Amino acid sequence: MMVMIHATNRFQLAVTAREGLEAAYFGLYQFFQGRGAGLFLVLAGVGWSLQVGRRSDFPRLRLELLRRGLTLILCGLVYRIYYSGDILHIMGIMTVLAIPLLKVRSRYLLLLAAALVVAVPVVYGLTDYDSFWTTKRALVAAGFDEFPRTSYTITYVNSVFWSPLGFIQHTLYNGMYPLIPKFGLVLLGMTLGRLNLTSTRVLKRLLAGAVLVLPVTLLIPAFTDSMWLEIDILPHTPLYMVSTAASSALIIAVCQLLSQHWGRGLGRVGRMALTVYISHTVFLALLVPGVHTLWPAAGPLLYPFWLPAVVTILYMLLASGFSNWFYRYYKKGPLECLLRIAAKWKWESNRKAAA
Repeated sequence: MMVMIHATNRFQLAVTAREGLEAAYFGLYQFFQGRGAGLFLVLAGVGWSLQVGRRSDFPRLRLELLRRGLTLILCGLVYRIYYSGDILHIMGIMTVLAIPLLKVRSRYLLLLAAALVVAVPVVYGLTDYDSFWTTKRALVAAGFDEFPRTSYTITYVNSVFWSPLGFIQHTLYNGMYPLIPKFGLVLLGMTLGRLNLTSTRVLKRLLAGAVLVLPVTLLIPAFTDSMWLEIDILPHTPLYMVSTAASSALIIAVCQLLSQHWGRGLGRVGRMALTVYISHTVFLALLVPGVHTLWPAAGPLLYPFWLPAVVTILYMLLASGFSNWFYRYYKKGPLECLLRIAAKWKWESNRKAAA
Protein backbone atom coordinates (compact mmCIF):
# COMPACT_ATOMS: atom_id res chain seq x y z
CA MET A 1 0.00 0.00 0.00
CA MET A 2 2.69 2.48 1.05
CA VAL A 3 4.92 1.76 -1.95
CA MET A 4 2.06 2.01 -4.45
CA ILE A 5 0.85 5.33 -3.02
CA HIS A 6 4.32 6.89 -3.04
CA ALA A 7 5.05 5.69 -6.58
CA THR A 8 1.79 6.97 -8.06
CA ASN A 9 1.75 10.11 -10.19
CA ARG A 10 -1.14 11.67 -8.30
CA PHE A 11 -1.41 14.84 -10.37
CA GLN A 12 -1.38 12.98 -13.68
CA LEU A 13 -4.18 10.69 -12.51
CA ALA A 14 -6.22 13.60 -11.17
CA VAL A 15 -6.04 15.30 -14.58
CA THR A 16 -6.25 12.35 -16.97
CA ALA A 17 -8.15 9.51 -15.26
CA ARG A 18 -11.45 9.33 -17.11
CA GLU A 19 -12.51 5.76 -17.79
CA GLY A 20 -11.55 2.11 -17.73
CA LEU A 21 -8.64 0.76 -15.74
CA GLU A 22 -7.05 4.18 -15.27
CA ALA A 23 -10.18 5.53 -13.57
CA ALA A 24 -10.42 2.38 -11.45
CA TYR A 25 -6.79 2.73 -10.39
CA PHE A 26 -7.33 6.38 -9.45
CA GLY A 27 -10.31 5.36 -7.33
CA LEU A 28 -8.17 2.72 -5.63
CA TYR A 29 -5.45 5.29 -5.03
CA GLN A 30 -7.91 7.72 -3.47
CA PHE A 31 -9.15 4.99 -1.14
CA PHE A 32 -5.68 3.97 0.02
CA GLN A 33 -4.25 7.49 0.30
CA GLY A 34 -3.12 8.11 3.86
CA ARG A 35 -4.30 4.73 5.13
CA GLY A 36 -0.81 3.21 5.05
CA ALA A 37 0.48 5.92 7.40
CA GLY A 38 -2.61 5.49 9.56
CA LEU A 39 -2.00 1.75 9.84
CA PHE A 40 1.65 2.47 10.69
CA LEU A 41 0.54 4.63 13.64
CA VAL A 42 -2.03 2.12 14.89
CA LEU A 43 0.57 -0.67 14.78
CA ALA A 44 3.01 1.49 16.73
CA GLY A 45 0.44 1.82 19.51
CA VAL A 46 -0.25 -1.91 19.42
CA GLY A 47 3.47 -2.63 19.75
CA TRP A 48 3.90 -0.38 22.78
CA SER A 49 1.00 -2.01 24.62
CA LEU A 50 2.39 -5.46 23.83
CA GLN A 51 5.74 -4.42 25.29
CA VAL A 52 4.05 -3.20 28.49
CA GLY A 53 2.28 -6.55 28.80
CA ARG A 54 5.45 -8.57 28.28
CA ARG A 55 7.96 -6.56 30.29
CA SER A 56 8.23 -6.57 34.09
CA ASP A 57 10.79 -3.74 34.19
CA PHE A 58 8.38 -0.90 33.34
CA PRO A 59 10.70 1.99 34.40
CA ARG A 60 13.41 0.60 32.12
CA LEU A 61 10.91 0.24 29.28
CA ARG A 62 9.89 3.89 29.63
CA LEU A 63 13.52 4.98 29.48
CA GLU A 64 14.13 2.86 26.37
CA LEU A 65 11.05 4.32 24.67
CA LEU A 66 12.23 7.83 25.51
CA ARG A 67 15.62 7.15 23.95
CA ARG A 68 13.99 5.51 20.94
CA GLY A 69 11.66 8.46 20.49
CA LEU A 70 14.48 11.00 20.65
CA THR A 71 16.51 8.92 18.17
CA LEU A 72 13.57 8.81 15.75
CA ILE A 73 13.09 12.57 16.02
CA LEU A 74 16.73 13.21 15.18
CA CYS A 75 16.90 10.64 12.37
CA GLY A 76 13.56 11.78 10.96
CA LEU A 77 14.62 15.42 10.78
CA VAL A 78 17.82 14.44 8.98
CA TYR A 79 15.85 12.15 6.64
CA ARG A 80 13.35 14.93 5.90
CA ILE A 81 16.08 16.87 4.11
CA TYR A 82 15.86 14.15 1.47
CA TYR A 83 12.18 13.18 1.76
CA SER A 84 9.63 15.87 2.65
CA GLY A 85 6.93 13.31 3.46
CA ASP A 86 8.88 11.86 6.38
CA ILE A 87 6.85 10.42 9.25
CA LEU A 88 9.75 9.29 11.46
CA HIS A 89 10.18 12.54 13.39
CA ILE A 90 6.44 12.58 14.10
CA MET A 91 6.68 8.95 15.22
CA GLY A 92 9.45 9.98 17.60
CA ILE A 93 7.34 12.77 19.08
CA MET A 94 4.37 10.42 19.45
CA THR A 95 6.60 7.84 21.14
CA VAL A 96 7.62 10.38 23.77
CA LEU A 97 4.02 11.57 24.25
CA ALA A 98 2.75 8.00 24.64
CA ILE A 99 5.07 7.15 27.56
CA PRO A 100 2.91 8.69 30.34
CA LEU A 101 -0.19 7.06 28.80
CA LEU A 102 1.08 3.48 28.66
CA LYS A 103 -0.92 2.38 31.71
CA VAL A 104 -3.90 4.72 31.40
CA ARG A 105 -7.24 2.90 31.16
CA SER A 106 -8.44 2.10 27.66
CA ARG A 107 -11.66 4.09 28.01
CA TYR A 108 -9.68 7.26 28.69
CA LEU A 109 -7.38 6.60 25.75
CA LEU A 110 -10.40 6.28 23.47
CA LEU A 111 -11.96 9.45 24.91
CA LEU A 112 -8.73 11.35 24.25
CA ALA A 113 -8.58 9.93 20.72
CA ALA A 114 -12.17 11.05 20.09
CA ALA A 115 -11.39 14.51 21.47
CA LEU A 116 -8.45 14.88 19.06
CA VAL A 117 -10.68 13.95 16.13
CA VAL A 118 -13.47 16.32 17.15
CA ALA A 119 -10.94 19.11 17.68
CA VAL A 120 -9.98 19.24 13.98
CA PRO A 121 -12.88 21.47 12.79
CA VAL A 122 -12.36 23.73 15.81
CA VAL A 123 -8.64 24.16 15.13
CA TYR A 124 -9.33 24.67 11.42
CA GLY A 125 -11.79 27.45 12.22
CA LEU A 126 -9.43 29.21 14.62
CA THR A 127 -6.28 29.11 12.48
CA ASP A 128 -5.14 29.87 8.95
CA TYR A 129 -4.69 26.21 8.08
CA ASP A 130 -3.65 26.71 4.43
CA SER A 131 -1.17 29.52 5.00
CA PHE A 132 2.01 27.44 4.74
CA TRP A 133 0.96 25.13 1.90
CA THR A 134 1.91 26.12 -1.64
CA THR A 135 1.56 24.71 -5.15
CA LYS A 136 4.42 22.40 -6.08
CA ARG A 137 7.16 24.19 -8.02
CA ALA A 138 7.09 21.71 -10.91
CA LEU A 139 3.39 22.44 -11.47
CA VAL A 140 3.89 26.21 -11.27
CA ALA A 141 6.69 25.97 -13.86
CA ALA A 142 4.37 24.03 -16.16
CA GLY A 143 1.57 26.59 -15.87
CA PHE A 144 -0.66 24.71 -13.42
CA ASP A 145 -0.41 27.26 -10.61
CA GLU A 146 -4.17 27.97 -10.82
CA PHE A 147 -5.09 24.28 -10.52
CA PRO A 148 -7.31 23.56 -7.46
CA ARG A 149 -5.30 23.11 -4.26
CA THR A 150 -5.53 19.46 -3.27
CA SER A 151 -3.21 16.89 -1.71
CA TYR A 152 -2.09 16.13 -5.29
CA THR A 153 -0.87 19.63 -6.05
CA ILE A 154 0.46 21.26 -2.87
CA THR A 155 3.48 20.91 -0.62
CA TYR A 156 4.47 22.43 2.72
CA VAL A 157 6.77 25.46 2.50
CA ASN A 158 10.17 24.04 3.42
CA SER A 159 11.60 27.23 4.93
CA VAL A 160 8.58 27.52 7.22
CA PHE A 161 8.95 23.94 8.43
CA TRP A 162 12.47 24.66 9.68
CA SER A 163 11.40 27.76 11.61
CA PRO A 164 10.39 27.28 15.29
CA LEU A 165 6.80 28.47 14.83
CA GLY A 166 6.36 26.65 11.53
CA PHE A 167 7.67 23.40 13.01
CA ILE A 168 5.28 23.64 15.95
CA GLN A 169 2.30 24.33 13.68
CA HIS A 170 3.29 21.59 11.24
CA THR A 171 3.66 19.09 14.07
CA LEU A 172 0.60 20.10 16.02
CA TYR A 173 -2.20 20.65 13.52
CA ASN A 174 -1.46 21.51 9.87
CA GLY A 175 1.23 19.10 8.69
CA MET A 176 0.90 15.87 6.77
CA TYR A 177 0.79 13.82 10.00
CA PRO A 178 -0.31 16.31 12.69
CA LEU A 179 -0.74 15.29 16.32
CA ILE A 180 -4.27 16.68 16.07
CA PRO A 181 -5.79 14.26 15.15
CA LYS A 182 -3.24 11.58 14.11
CA PHE A 183 -2.13 10.82 17.67
CA GLY A 184 -5.63 9.43 18.10
CA LEU A 185 -4.68 6.49 15.86
CA VAL A 186 -1.76 5.70 18.17
CA LEU A 187 -4.15 5.76 21.15
CA LEU A 188 -6.48 3.40 19.29
CA GLY A 189 -3.54 1.09 18.65
CA MET A 190 -2.58 1.15 22.33
CA THR A 191 -6.14 0.08 23.14
CA LEU A 192 -6.14 -2.71 20.55
CA GLY A 193 -2.78 -3.94 21.84
CA ARG A 194 -4.40 -4.74 25.18
CA LEU A 195 -6.81 -7.17 23.54
CA ASN A 196 -5.93 -10.81 23.01
CA LEU A 197 -5.01 -10.49 19.34
CA THR A 198 -4.16 -14.19 19.16
CA SER A 199 -7.77 -15.13 19.94
CA THR A 200 -9.81 -16.05 16.88
CA ARG A 201 -12.96 -14.90 18.65
CA VAL A 202 -11.54 -11.44 19.39
CA LEU A 203 -10.19 -11.09 15.86
CA LYS A 204 -13.52 -12.03 14.30
CA ARG A 205 -15.31 -9.44 16.43
CA LEU A 206 -12.75 -6.81 15.46
CA LEU A 207 -13.13 -7.77 11.80
CA ALA A 208 -16.93 -7.66 12.00
CA GLY A 209 -16.88 -4.19 13.55
CA ALA A 210 -14.49 -2.88 10.89
CA VAL A 211 -16.55 -4.42 8.07
CA LEU A 212 -19.66 -2.69 9.41
CA VAL A 213 -18.08 0.74 9.92
CA LEU A 214 -15.86 1.06 6.84
CA PRO A 215 -18.59 0.92 4.14
CA VAL A 216 -20.66 3.47 6.07
CA THR A 217 -17.76 5.94 6.06
CA LEU A 218 -17.39 5.47 2.31
CA LEU A 219 -21.09 6.03 1.62
CA ILE A 220 -21.67 9.12 3.79
CA PRO A 221 -19.86 11.59 1.43
CA ALA A 222 -22.32 10.72 -1.35
CA PHE A 223 -25.21 12.17 0.67
CA THR A 224 -23.71 15.42 1.98
CA ASP A 225 -21.77 18.49 0.85
CA SER A 226 -20.15 19.15 4.23
CA MET A 227 -16.34 19.18 4.01
CA TRP A 228 -16.16 17.55 7.45
CA LEU A 229 -18.13 14.57 6.16
CA GLU A 230 -15.71 14.03 3.29
CA ILE A 231 -12.81 11.58 3.36
CA ASP A 232 -9.89 13.95 2.91
CA ILE A 233 -6.37 14.12 4.32
CA LEU A 234 -5.85 17.89 4.09
CA PRO A 235 -7.25 18.68 6.56
CA HIS A 236 -7.71 15.31 8.22
CA THR A 237 -11.49 15.24 8.50
CA PRO A 238 -13.24 13.35 11.32
CA LEU A 239 -14.80 10.97 8.81
CA TYR A 240 -11.37 10.26 7.32
CA MET A 241 -10.07 9.40 10.78
CA VAL A 242 -12.95 7.02 11.50
CA SER A 243 -12.55 5.42 8.08
CA THR A 244 -8.79 5.01 8.53
CA ALA A 245 -9.29 3.52 12.00
CA ALA A 246 -11.76 1.01 10.55
CA SER A 247 -9.51 0.03 7.63
CA SER A 248 -6.54 -0.35 10.00
CA ALA A 249 -8.54 -2.60 12.33
CA LEU A 250 -9.70 -4.65 9.33
CA ILE A 251 -6.16 -5.15 8.03
CA ILE A 252 -4.83 -6.08 11.48
CA ALA A 253 -7.62 -8.61 12.03
CA VAL A 254 -7.22 -10.18 8.58
CA CYS A 255 -3.43 -10.41 8.87
CA GLN A 256 -3.65 -11.94 12.34
CA LEU A 257 -6.15 -14.53 11.13
CA LEU A 258 -3.96 -15.35 8.11
CA SER A 259 -0.87 -15.55 10.31
CA GLN A 260 -2.40 -18.51 12.11
CA HIS A 261 -1.67 -20.45 8.92
CA TRP A 262 1.16 -18.51 7.25
CA GLY A 263 2.64 -16.62 10.18
CA ARG A 264 6.33 -17.05 9.44
CA GLY A 265 6.14 -15.90 5.83
CA LEU A 266 3.97 -12.87 6.62
CA GLY A 267 5.87 -11.80 9.70
CA ARG A 268 9.43 -11.43 8.48
CA VAL A 269 8.89 -8.37 6.31
CA GLY A 270 6.79 -6.77 9.05
CA ARG A 271 9.56 -7.26 11.58
CA MET A 272 11.81 -4.88 9.65
CA ALA A 273 9.26 -2.08 9.15
CA LEU A 274 11.82 0.71 9.62
CA THR A 275 14.21 -0.83 7.09
CA VAL A 276 11.36 -1.25 4.61
CA TYR A 277 10.18 2.34 5.12
CA ILE A 278 13.59 3.89 4.51
CA SER A 279 14.58 1.56 1.67
CA HIS A 280 11.36 1.96 -0.29
CA THR A 281 11.93 5.70 -0.80
CA VAL A 282 15.44 5.06 -2.10
CA PHE A 283 14.13 2.25 -4.32
CA LEU A 284 11.45 4.52 -5.81
CA ALA A 285 13.90 7.38 -6.32
CA LEU A 286 16.11 5.07 -8.38
CA LEU A 287 13.33 3.57 -10.51
CA VAL A 288 10.63 6.24 -10.87
CA PRO A 289 11.71 9.69 -12.13
CA GLY A 290 10.58 12.64 -10.06
CA VAL A 291 9.22 10.65 -7.12
CA HIS A 292 11.88 12.08 -4.84
CA THR A 293 15.05 14.07 -5.47
CA LEU A 294 17.43 11.88 -7.45
CA TRP A 295 15.65 12.54 -10.76
CA PRO A 296 14.06 15.99 -10.29
CA ALA A 297 11.08 16.76 -12.47
CA ALA A 298 10.80 20.00 -14.42
CA GLY A 299 7.03 19.62 -14.76
CA PRO A 300 4.17 17.17 -14.38
CA LEU A 301 5.42 13.64 -14.96
CA LEU A 302 3.95 11.35 -17.57
CA TYR A 303 4.23 7.59 -17.26
CA PRO A 304 1.78 4.68 -17.51
CA PHE A 305 -0.69 4.55 -14.63
CA TRP A 306 0.12 0.86 -14.06
CA LEU A 307 3.83 1.51 -13.43
CA PRO A 308 3.38 2.02 -9.63
CA ALA A 309 1.65 -1.37 -9.35
CA VAL A 310 4.53 -3.08 -11.17
CA VAL A 311 7.11 -1.25 -9.04
CA THR A 312 5.20 -2.20 -5.87
CA ILE A 313 5.13 -5.89 -6.77
CA LEU A 314 8.83 -5.82 -7.65
CA TYR A 315 9.75 -4.09 -4.39
CA MET A 316 7.67 -6.45 -2.24
CA LEU A 317 9.25 -9.49 -3.90
CA LEU A 318 12.70 -8.07 -3.21
CA ALA A 319 11.79 -7.11 0.37
CA SER A 320 10.30 -10.53 1.05
CA GLY A 321 13.33 -12.32 -0.36
CA PHE A 322 15.75 -10.11 1.54
CA SER A 323 13.90 -10.48 4.86
CA ASN A 324 13.73 -14.27 4.55
CA TRP A 325 17.46 -14.42 3.81
CA PHE A 326 18.41 -11.87 6.49
CA TYR A 327 16.54 -13.58 9.33
CA ARG A 328 18.39 -16.81 8.70
CA TYR A 329 21.49 -15.19 10.14
CA TYR A 330 20.31 -12.17 12.17
CA LYS A 331 17.77 -11.52 14.91
CA LYS A 332 16.56 -8.06 13.85
CA GLY A 333 16.45 -5.99 10.67
CA PRO A 334 19.46 -3.75 9.88
CA LEU A 335 17.95 -0.43 10.96
CA GLU A 336 15.89 -2.07 13.72
CA CYS A 337 19.14 -3.31 15.26
CA LEU A 338 20.64 0.19 15.23
CA LEU A 339 17.48 1.67 16.78
CA ARG A 340 17.55 -0.97 19.53
CA ILE A 341 21.19 -0.13 20.31
CA ALA A 342 20.28 3.57 20.49
CA ALA A 343 17.36 2.81 22.83
CA LYS A 344 19.38 0.60 25.18
CA TRP A 345 22.67 2.54 24.94
CA LYS A 346 24.31 -0.85 24.77
CA TRP A 347 25.97 -2.80 21.99
CA GLU A 348 24.28 -6.12 21.25
CA SER A 349 25.32 -8.62 18.63
CA ASN A 350 22.59 -9.02 16.02
CA ARG A 351 23.92 -12.28 14.64
CA LYS A 352 22.17 -15.52 15.52
CA ALA A 353 24.12 -18.22 17.29
CA ALA A 354 25.37 -20.94 14.96
CA ALA A 355 23.09 -23.97 14.94
